[in-house]
Amino acid sequence: MSQAIAGLPDPDRRSQFRQLLGLLENRVVNLLLAGRFQRFSDLPSEAREAYLTNWAQSALSKRRTGFQALKRLACTLSYTALPAGGNPTWPAIGYSGPSSAPDRPHRLRIMEVTTDTTLEADVCVVGSGAGGAVVAAELAAAGRAVVVLKKGGYFDEADFSNFVFEGRRDLYMDGGMLATRDLGVALLAGRCLGGGTVVNYASCFRPPEDILQEWERDSGIGGLLSEDFRGSVHAVEARLNVNEPESNHNANNAVLVRGCASLGYRVGTIRRNVRDCSALGFCDFGCQPGAKQSALATYLVDAQRHGSAAIVTRCTMQRLHVRAGRVTGVEAEAEDRDTRRLHRVNVKAPIVVIAAGAIHSPAILMRSGIAHPELGRNLHLHPLPAVAGVFEEAIEPWKGIPQTAYSDHFSHMDGGYGFTLEASPAHPGLAATGWSWQSGLAHKERMLQTALTAIMIALPRDRDGGRVGLTRAGNPVVDYWPSAYDGAHIIRAQHEAARVLAEAGAKEVETLHTPPLRWRRDEGQSGLRAFGEALARQGVKPNHLLLFSAHQMGTCRMGGDRRSAVVNPEGEANGVRGLFVADGSVLPTALGVNPMITIMSLAHRTAQFIKACPPA
Repeated sequence: MSQAIAGLPDPDRRSQFRQLLGLLENRVVNLLLAGRFQRFSDLPSEAREAYLTNWAQSALSKRRTGFQALKRLACTLSYTALPAGGNPTWPAIGYSGPSSAPDRPHRLRIMEVTTDTTLEADVCVVGSGAGGAVVAAELAAAGRAVVVLKKGGYFDEADFSNFVFEGRRDLYMDGGMLATRDLGVALLAGRCLGGGTVVNYASCFRPPEDILQEWERDSGIGGLLSEDFRGSVHAVEARLNVNEPESNHNANNAVLVRGCASLGYRVGTIRRNVRDCSALGFCDFGCQPGAKQSALATYLVDAQRHGSAAIVTRCTMQRLHVRAGRVTGVEAEAEDRDTRRLHRVNVKAPIVVIAAGAIHSPAILMRSGIAHPELGRNLHLHPLPAVAGVFEEAIEPWKGIPQTAYSDHFSHMDGGYGFTLEASPAHPGLAATGWSWQSGLAHKERMLQTALTAIMIALPRDRDGGRVGLTRAGNPVVDYWPSAYDGAHIIRAQHEAARVLAEAGAKEVETLHTPPLRWRRDEGQSGLRAFGEALARQGVKPNHLLLFSAHQMGTCRMGGDRRSAVVNPEGEANGVRGLFVADGSVLPTALGVNPMITIMSLAHRTAQFIKACPPA
């Protein structure tokens, strides 16, 4: 655990975690809180469990936050760590784990930084995910000299072990432990070269037509319903090989299809950006066979094959250089892979494209002194609840293609707001994080049922947003919890997910509340109604209900009004010429579906505007 705490990137978070552990070991604190003048580690096991359960269900939010910090880290490590001989929990829960990474060459050339370095380019792209990779490829193909800076490392098919511990450590922000300030929402965001496109489930939804109409009408972004923008969407889909035939339903997705069909709910198949998919089930830890057509496998390859793009990894952006209202370059720090020493990297460029995602892009602008009243605000997360159903037959939610079915039956409950139902995979680490902890034995017993469990998630299109700010160390911090309006949709979503699971044959259904709400088959339809009433009474409270987010949007939103939009309809920052933003942060509102194709299409559109800018 000490290594995991040391790996947290923000010194403020490391300090807070150590303070929490110090409190647990303080005799005076424990006398006040537990009536025992003992260190936590000296308490008998029953007393330790009672102590933690008291924190988990406390009326004080800070105690609940402290419990969640301990629980998530401890449970995740227990089911993902790889001691000599392998993880001892896996055989018990029926999890075989992945195979080792294949022996193959790397696709991309990475510029190694071994001393302070100054580079010159026509365009500097900060970030390499769904937005940055598209811009880099488009501009490199147009003959522009491009430098791509990426905070994370370079890992591809030659490196993907698909072991959860290594995958989280190498591919995710904060090792997969990123969360809002109060830990109420667990945030899953890619950190490696290629960003979220490397670790997502390859779910491809076109930008919803009604959302584009809304953005044109309410945000003043013209041309989203034009043939030009449709051309951007089609270009992205073609490059990614988006298709439906390779979306075969595994047992987990089949539950969603079966339950929705029986209830008369609309249900469809999700198209995916894959080619010759082997259905191994490890999409969220990198695609070993190379079937996923991520930005890493497509646009970044294009940027080097058809242009002269230089890529620098393990490179943390510090600040922009701006002179007389125009961007002139960036300042960053890159880590020497061999010595681990940090070296300054200055990139001189008349055009800079920030594409670090909705959490880090506003932080970069803030650190650079960019001022706008809406910068960092309007954060949308699709704050998803999960509901689990235990079946008689094996589901093995970690096997097969992770996400192939969806139901948009409730996507327009209130105008354009509602939720979409999907299925979610669960490898042991994610399951251990999600299942409620009430005692060590109870949690182990729940983990033993994971192979029999199907998991439904709901993507609410959240109307009301949160914000991203900066810690004292200059790192981003996220403040977000669903409003009462969005919370009502989350409550309804859990009830409908439970109905789908019950209709599909689940013998038991449970939520991710602490403690969980449960329905059992012998309670019948009246029990399901009572379950829905209990959900409404329980409400949506931080660290009483665990929420996840894999879609971070907003914070640098696009629009035609300079007062309310951080960037204009072309993606250029208001007030700073030559500075563009091209990632999920520019979305004016939540999307309501998996946003990868929308982000990439908007980035493709912005790249065309940048091409029209004359080279310096």
